[in-house]
Amino acid sequence: GRMEQIRRLVGAERCALAGVLPSILNGRGEDHGTTEAEVAAECVVRAIGEVRRREGLEGCPLIVLGARGLVGSRVMARLAESGVHAVDRLGEGATELPEVLRGQRAVLVNLTWSGVLETYISQMWPGLVVLNEVYPPPGLMALRAIGAQGVTVYHLAGVKGFAFPPFPGDYSGGLPCCAASGNGAMEIVVVKVGS
Repeated sequence: GRMEQIRRLVGAERCALAGVLPSILNGRGEDHGTTEAEVAAECVVRAIGEVRRREGLEGCPLIVLGARGLVGSRVMARLAESGVHAVDRLGEGATELPEVLRGQRAVLVNLTWSGVLETYISQMWPGLVVLNEVYPPPGLMALRAIGAQGVTVYHLAGVKGFAFPPFPGDYSGGLPCCAASGNGAMEIVVVKVGS
């Protein structure tokens, strides 16, 4: 309520909540809308295309960690293609990386929470490519461990834009996806991280 009051006072079109706040509100049944999740899902789908292009993996299998979440469910709805494997520790369904893909080139999309990707490192294999959407991105030790598995890691750092004050670190020079306008002109920022 206070955020909406501030939004009206400054004359902003909308109030965008970042990080886990939209998921928490959704889980509590608070009606905030789903604009952030919709825009973030669109950014993830675009980032998947960008990573596939950079790595020469068009049409390769996808593994979506957090497929049942607020953003994950929307990404899954947009990926109406074969070769998409949903993994989520909540509810029914797969909770481990698909054994059938072991050794194949594939893209693992992380839409979970901070620290969850690290619990899957022992299941990763050479040739796998990770696209991380989670804030913060994996730390140096995690990136080293993932790299030791022969895995390449990309991070969806947001969309090109201006913020005052500017966002720090991995998000400098841009805006979080959830704060983007969602129009067709948004330009995603995908950064290769680690070695």
